[in-house]
Amino acid sequence: MRILVVDDEATVREAVSGALTRAGYSVITAAEPRTVLDEFDAGQYDVLIMDAMLGRIGGVQFAAQLQQFDPQLRVTILSDEPEDEARAKKEGFTFCLKPLRPEAMGGLLKMFREV
Repeated sequence: MRILVVDDEATVREAVSGALTRAGYSVITAAEPRTVLDEFDAGQYDVLIMDAMLGRIGGVQFAAQLQQFDPQLRVTILSDEPEDEARAKKEGFTFCLKPLRPEAMGGLLKMFREV
């Protein structure tokens, strides 16, 4: 399984990618959406984990646009704002509240195993 983690906070990117890598997943990280656009191809990733807000760019909307190119892409939105959960779920995405606690990472890992 190939997972793309996009978050402008280095500590979050490193924590999520580290946990997923230790669990045996292939993980690529990016700090900004422009990098993702430059390299995104349909079918390239199985899962996208994205921050709800990347600078001035809304992560939920950006992820929805990527999913138009790749309808099979599963998306999880990360945010420290509980109100972002409704926007994520409206798009059919899963949601994790930051800061990520160990049990949240465990939930992510379990979800990915079920893919």
